[in-house]
Formats: sequence, C-alpha cells, structure tokens
Amino acid sequence: MNTRPPQNNHSDKAGNLLKPFLPAITGRIPEKLKKYICAFGVISILTVPGFFLRQVLDTSTIAMFYLLGVVGIAFWWGRGPALSASFLSALMLDYFITVPYFSFAISNPQSWISLFVMLVESLVISALAAKSREGETHRIAAETEKNRSALLSAVSHDLRTPLTAIEGAASSLVADQNLGPEERSKLCQMIFDESERMNRLVQNLLDMTRLQTEVPQLRKEWQSMEELVGMALGRLKNRLASRPFTLDLQPGLPLIRVDGLLVEQLLLNLLENALNHTSAGTPIQLSVKSVGDMVELEIADRGHGIKSGEEKIIFEKFTRGYHGDKGGSGLGLSICRAIAQAHGGTIGARNRPEGGASFVVRLPIGGLPPAVSEE
Repeated sequence: MNTRPPQNNHSDKAGNLLKPFLPAITGRIPEKLKKYICAFGVISILTVPGFFLRQVLDTSTIAMFYLLGVVGIAFWWGRGPALSASFLSALMLDYFITVPYFSFAISNPQSWISLFVMLVESLVISALAAKSREGETHRIAAETEKNRSALLSAVSHDLRTPLTAIEGAASSLVADQNLGPEERSKLCQMIFDESERMNRLVQNLLDMTRLQTEVPQLRKEWQSMEELVGMALGRLKNRLASRPFTLDLQPGLPLIRVDGLLVEQLLLNLLENALNHTSAGTPIQLSVKSVGDMVELEIADRGHGIKSGEEKIIFEKFTRGYHGDKGGSGLGLSICRAIAQAHGGTIGARNRPEGGASFVVRLPIGGLPPAVSEE
C-alpha cells in the first residue's frame, strides 16, 4: 500500500505571511512555482533591513540575515527553492550591500571572499536543512503508517469479538423457536451488552480523532460531577453489578467547567480498565473530592497492579493493559490522558500498598461557577 507523506503545514503558514507581498495572480500559479516565488520574496524582504543598515553593519553580519532566510526556506519549501535562494542572496548582497552599490562589480578583494564564503555556507546549510526536513517527513510518514496498521489491527480484533457474540446470540434467537423466556432474555442481554461495547469502541475512536487536532475543540459547560459519575455508572451497571463497588463522593462538590461527554468517557474508560484487568469478584472503588481549585477523581482496584516501570507507558496509544489478558485496542488510557491534558489537568497511575492499582485524575474547576438563582 502506497503511503502519501503528510503535508507539511509550514509552507502554508509562511505563504500566509508573504501573501500581502505577492500579486493576486499567484492563486493560479502551480504550487511548485509558488514555492520559488515565496523564496524569492523572503530574500527580497531580508534585503530591506540590510540595505538600510549597510553603513552600520559589515557585509559578513548582513550575510547572516540571508543565511537565516535560506535555512527557513529549506525547512518550509525544500531543496530547490533553498538553492535558488542561496544564489539570489549572493546577488542581492553584491548589488545592494557591497561597495560599489547598485553594481555587480566588486572593488575590494575581501568582499569577494565574503560573498564566496556566504554562498558556500548557504548551499551547504540549505542542503542539510532540506535533507533534515525530508528525513522528518519520512519519519512522520512511517510513524503514521505504523499507527494506522496498529489501529486497524486493534479495531478489527475488538469489533470482531462483539460482532461474533451478537451474531451467535441473534442466530440462536432466530433458529431455535423453543427457547424459554429466560434463555431469550439472556441472549437479548448479551446482544445489548456487546452492542454497548462496540459503541464505546467507536466513541473512543471518535474522541481520539477529535483530541488529536492541534487545538482540541472542547464544548465546556458547568457540570455536576455527581451527574457525570451517575451517567458513567449507569452505562456500566450490568458489569459493576457482579463486583463489590464503593462510591465515595465528597459532600458539596463544586460545579466544574468541562466537556461533559469527554469527562464521562474518561470515567467509562477508567472503570472499564479496572474491570478488564482485575479478577471477577475483586472490589473497585471510585472517589471524587475537591483539592484546592481542582477536582480529583480516583479509581482504585485490588488486582495485580501495574508492572514496575510501566506507570507512564500504559498511557501511550496501543499499549494493551497491565497484567491483564483481555486485550483491548490500547486506546482507552491514552484517550483518558488526552482528555485530562486538553482540560489542563493531569492523570497518573500507581500501585497501592495494599495491592492493586490506582488511577488519579485532576481537573481544574475552571473558575467561579455561575450563581444559581433561587425562586
């Protein structure tokens, strides 16, 4: 499968900076030619301060302006525009900065040496910068392909499991008309539970896509932590029913300004993580309290705990659990970290002295909650 390297947005940013200096017709110029025009524009702009400072600064100092420009051009637009900019820089330096002015003639032998050194340095630096840029592009492309393959593998595995269960249960309901009410109820419950599992997987994928943007768009509103916890527990009530579960909510918790759907998903992922990686019948505890201007959520279990040295690794994408054998896409905890960080909060994991693991999330309250009018 051919992988197209991701587009480098430096070109667009730099192009926007130069837009006022370029004619409107550039909108119809081929993209490759635009890069050369923008590169020439950068060198022309750098010539302006050099021209006015030529009586104050020596030629070698002004040449540094051009070297910086060539490096930027190499990173923004690649090798070709950078090499062209190198030659143009030498011409501009000779014509506008070096005595005699407005002439390509050079009266001072030292100026010849300065021009030659600047040209060589520009060519070498532009080549190295362009090579570095190309290497970074290939690295990003390889990493993207690796993540895509891991994601497809994880998603296909996680979707296949509930789909197989749903198909088997539905097939039994259709094929066996002699099933009693209790058997039918169990099969219907299985279909519902596995559908919920698929829904959470799809939601995780959507959340990861949403949170991977440069500036995640959060729909922040004032929320009650009691309500968010209640909704998360309601969606997992069937799985939690078989566990000793303790809920500890500090009285008088303040409202918190967050994206409610994302924080609910964070709670779901942490609770599911505890359910998936602990033995049946072991207790799980969820506590929420305020700590200064933060709200702290802690989900603790009594499982095998976290492997030594993996306290941070488990929050990376496609890292599958800790001391567990139920697999998963490896996205749940990484999404929890992304949600916490997008809100300006933190998340961490540790082993409990009495056994098991503890995950602690701290989210900023977000200011003073609005006053509630009493009628």
